[in-house]
Amino acid sequence: MTLGNAFFILTIEVKQVEKVTMTIKEAAPLVGLDEKSLKAMIRSGKCPFAVYYRQEGKEKGLYHIMRERLTAYITAADLRPICPYATQHPRP
Repeated sequence: MTLGNAFFILTIEVKQVEKVTMTIKEAAPLVGLDEKSLKAMIRSGKCPFAVYYRQEGKEKGLYHIMRERLTAYITAADLRPICPYATQHPRP
């Protein structure tokens, strides 16, 4: 195997990795908020499935929304062991 073939195989495997983050536009309808409200919630630190990063010297920051945590938040997966109503009334 040459170095070129190894690089080709490696790039194919990387492209098949599932996307772990999502955009504000994708997440806002799932949570039931508009984009501005979701951004404000993330910036305030009251959002368990996302964080806001702001680099020094930059005006704008980056919203990092984790897909798995959002799914757990929407389905109330953390409440199912202790709350019998979590399975009967899932979040939209």
